[in-house]
Amino acid sequence: MISGARIVITGGAGFIASHIIDRLVNDNAIVVYDNMKRNALKYSPNHAHRNLTIVQGDVLDAPSLDKVLEGADICVHAAAIAGIYSVGDSLTRTMKVNLIGAYNALESTVKHKVARFIDFSTSEIYGPYSYRSTEQDVAKVGPASEKRWIYAISKLAGEHFAHAYGSDFGLKVTTVRPFNVYGPRQVG
Repeated sequence: MISGARIVITGGAGFIASHIIDRLVNDNAIVVYDNMKRNALKYSPNHAHRNLTIVQGDVLDAPSLDKVLEGADICVHAAAIAGIYSVGDSLTRTMKVNLIGAYNALESTVKHKVARFIDFSTSEIYGPYSYRSTEQDVAKVGPASEKRWIYAISKLAGEHFAHAYGSDFGLKVTTVRPFNVYGPRQVG
């Protein structure tokens, strides 16, 4: 288990990230960077923990994100536009947040020599009929005219961004592709 680290979590008020915080907050300094639009963290018993700092911000605001990542040991990049309705409401915003947001986080991570970048992607990259997928399975790509692919492709591109930074700058990168996540504190 990680201990004694300063961990910045983009999208930290989100459903998955709020549960990650529960596991890490006792032994680490956690900084949540989130626009607070879908605040699952407020339902966590740790929402006011002494080791938790919340910074309201947008991953598209590169200077603000850069300040937060200064001095971090780990960046967990969980910020994204997700969910059928949220994605459908603004396809261009989905692409911007999921791609440019990842780029901004990666740039600051490298600039500040953050030791590790953990990128949250999605099982959606395997397509709608994925069954028993493995990391070696090929990602599926659908037509640009179908809205459902905007999210999957933007997250897949974010993975490629992260691993390119790993290759070019020696950044330690881990990609997580959650499948069918549900449970307490799920909002939106």
